[in-house]
Parts: sequence; C-alpha cells; structure tokens
Amino acid sequence: MESNMNEGKMLKFMKILVPVVGVGIVLTTVVFALSIATLVKVNKGFNDIHGNSIVTANPTNPTAGP
Repeated sequence: MESNMNEGKMLKFMKILVPVVGVGIVLTTVVFALSIATLVKVNKGFNDIHGNSIVTANPTNPTAGP
C-alpha cells in the first residue's frame, strides 16, 4: 500500500520535474547563443574600428601607403 503511494508521489513529481528541466535547458541554450552572437558582433566591430586605423608602411619606402 505504501509502495503505491510512493510511486504515485514520484510520478507526480516527475511530471513537474521533466518540463521544468526542459525549459531550463532551452533557456540556457538561448542565453549561450545570444552571448556568442553578441561577442561575435562586438569582436567584428572592434576589428573594423582597428582595421581602419592601422596603416602599414613599406620599410624601404616610408611614403608608400598600403
């Protein structure tokens, strides 16, 4: 008798736990994806800013530009 009650409680608990864990996994994945997208966007902008300001000079002819 007590075994059936414990099984019933466990099934009820699992019915709540599984969706909560699933939603947690989805939200974690979304947060990581947004973090990576933001870092890539910031890195691209950082490279664009510094890429435009770097001028390489020819050591044999300092007046010649890129």
